[in-house]
Amino acid sequence: MSKTILTAAFATYQAQCNAADHPVILDEFVFALIPHQDPNAPIHPEETLPTNEMIKGRFKITQKGMINPDAVVYSIILGTEIGSWDFNWIGLVNSDTNLVAAITHTVPQTKVKADPSNNIEGDTLTRNIITSYVNAAELTDINVTADVWQLDFNQRLMAMDDRVRLENTDTYGVSGFIGDAWLVTPENEGAVIHSGTGYVQGLQCINPQRIPLDINAVSFPQTVYLDVSFDGSVNSEWHTKTRIVITNHYPDKQIEKGITHYSVPLATINSLSDITDLRTPDWRTYHLNEKNDPHPQYTQKSNVDTYVSLTSTDKAGLIELATQEEVNTGIDNQKAVTPATLKPVIDDTKNYASEQARQEANRVKSEIYGGIPATTLDTIAEVAEALTETGDAVATLFKQLGEKLPTTVFDAFKKTVTDNLNNKLGKTEKAVDSSKLDGLGATAFLRENGWNTSPGQDANTQPNMSTDFSYANNAPYNGPLTRIGSADYSLQLNNGYSARNERRLSFRSKNGDSHTWNPWTGIMTGEVAFNGMSTSGQWHKLAIVTMPNSASTAVIEINNGVGFNVGSEGQVGTQKIYLRTGNGTPATGLTIMSISDGGLSLIVADMGYRAIGNNQYEIYALAGQYPDAGLAWRAWTSLNAEFKWVGNAVGTAQPTGLTKWLGTTITYNSRYKQTGVLSGTIWHGGTIPIPSGFSRSQCHYIVSLNDSGTGTWDVDENGNYNHYRTRCSVNQSTGVVTALRDVVNHGQGDIETWCTANYMVIATR
Repeated sequence: MSKTILTAAFATYQAQCNAADHPVILDEFVFALIPHQDPNAPIHPEETLPTNEMIKGRFKITQKGMINPDAVVYSIILGTEIGSWDFNWIGLVNSDTNLVAAITHTVPQTKVKADPSNNIEGDTLTRNIITSYVNAAELTDINVTADVWQLDFNQRLMAMDDRVRLENTDTYGVSGFIGDAWLVTPENEGAVIHSGTGYVQGLQCINPQRIPLDINAVSFPQTVYLDVSFDGSVNSEWHTKTRIVITNHYPDKQIEKGITHYSVPLATINSLSDITDLRTPDWRTYHLNEKNDPHPQYTQKSNVDTYVSLTSTDKAGLIELATQEEVNTGIDNQKAVTPATLKPVIDDTKNYASEQARQEANRVKSEIYGGIPATTLDTIAEVAEALTETGDAVATLFKQLGEKLPTTVFDAFKKTVTDNLNNKLGKTEKAVDSSKLDGLGATAFLRENGWNTSPGQDANTQPNMSTDFSYANNAPYNGPLTRIGSADYSLQLNNGYSARNERRLSFRSKNGDSHTWNPWTGIMTGEVAFNGMSTSGQWHKLAIVTMPNSASTAVIEINNGVGFNVGSEGQVGTQKIYLRTGNGTPATGLTIMSISDGGLSLIVADMGYRAIGNNQYEIYALAGQYPDAGLAWRAWTSLNAEFKWVGNAVGTAQPTGLTKWLGTTITYNSRYKQTGVLSGTIWHGGTIPIPSGFSRSQCHYIVSLNDSGTGTWDVDENGNYNHYRTRCSVNQSTGVVTALRDVVNHGQGDIETWCTANYMVIATR
């Protein structure tokens, strides 16, 4: 792996240039071969230019470009006419002072020069060095944007692959095999490895089918190892590669041809009938095995079933049951009662209560009806009707009865009715105490507590089964706040009230075991049409995101146009902006990049973030053209992240303290085609190379004569004929170059000399 640093000498030089208002000048690449150099060792910042004996070549910079205001790239292209020599040291130099600004250490490499006479085509070498420091573009007077071919994403892609591998080790450890995956067992005078999935150092190892092992010639004992690596070519899909190694000793980690290999033992074969499984089962396999006890703090179900099955009235298990006699007499307060022994007691109680109620009813009726003339029986009907009414109806009834009944009888009747009506509702009344509805308490019903003035209801102290208004007081949004559920295991909902800016919903639940609230989770974060910017050329505070750890992601999508002409495909398109947290908890920063389909002018022309604490970041964006011309915005996040629209313009000046994005990658289509360009010199009969990633049919060539040769010749002027001509052309289908000088010497025939040609190849797709 190549390593590159900026030297201490360059830091001094850059500071001097800045103080004197002089541009930073780096104009030369130097290639050298340093004996015994370790490409993986740290580069000392005081390292200087190698000795002349070690230097293989010094070449002017081919191209330089600006990546962003704080980073510029210098590039060199060495054609096939240069070489041949080895190198492992590359320096970016100020040629006037021999000051080395940047140094790269690599593994030894060879630059090959073309030699047609020996059928050596040679190679073209491209190298880029990026220098990053504050105001790099301004201090170097570089204002040309860097081409795509000048950037190298290999280091970042490799780091992303390794991060996924390391995250898998948090789940599966050094190794873990699911079920019988990669299990070695005897079979047919040999052995076989079972199919399935396992993990080794975070790499997923899938064995699609059983693998037979030929161990007839193997002397026992031997160990079977699984060797895994993550490999692929520059232009191919990378995946996990596996191989089986049978040996007594094998390293658990080694590097072959720059690729890291990891290994774990699968089994030890002592004989065909004695194979010891050395695999580590994954956590799921261990959990589902009934022989294991993954949670020893809990009683196992099989033990509970055993205890309960032993319980009877004469034999205790977890509990001891009371006999029917003990239940009837109530002589024991330690034993448990079953439904079978309790039912007779309940039946006796119900029968006794029913009889007592019947006798009391007959006594009351006797007092009410005793001695009442038949002409007053309609009053009894009035009693039945009045018992379903309240208020004035009951008062009127009592007045009528008081006029018809003896005083003692009426007083007894009034007391009985009053006692029965107490705390009961009539057909038309409203409850003043909800605890009297269906026998349920007040906490069983959702209550609307009315408007809450700022700061509104605190979400952490909101009573259960209530709805309030909160000004983001321990809640994500300004808006309605509702809590429902069962006591400490309840659910809270919070919704933004604004019809334009805050149409979103978040929820959280309470963990009754620990008496703590779980984090808020957005379930419709930004999934609505929304215009986040309004003024072209101005910076806007677009949003505030909460991204709590290294696995947080947020996405902003803008669907729009740059005109209003029907049928113009270039006036519509999509720009997606991705926000991703870095490693560490809490997160240590964001990576922001954008992808556009190339069909529109970018709505977000520049972007950056500013950390504000508590895993929160302010997202700022510079508006491009037509930021308010019928755009459709939306945003969404991973489950552990929050997104809050803001959309306020803050002016044309870039906000201070921003960490900028990586920029925008354009995806190419029929309107915006990807292009590759190469140039150089080539001998007659040579084939022009093609840009990486393109085919021959996508290329177009231009050639011109470079050198007609240094051989001497003399033209015989005897007569009129074509004495001299040159030929330079290229076959557009094959890329083969013709570059010849013809001299016609009278009496000796044609003399044909091979020449070199300049070429340029342009490829599009």
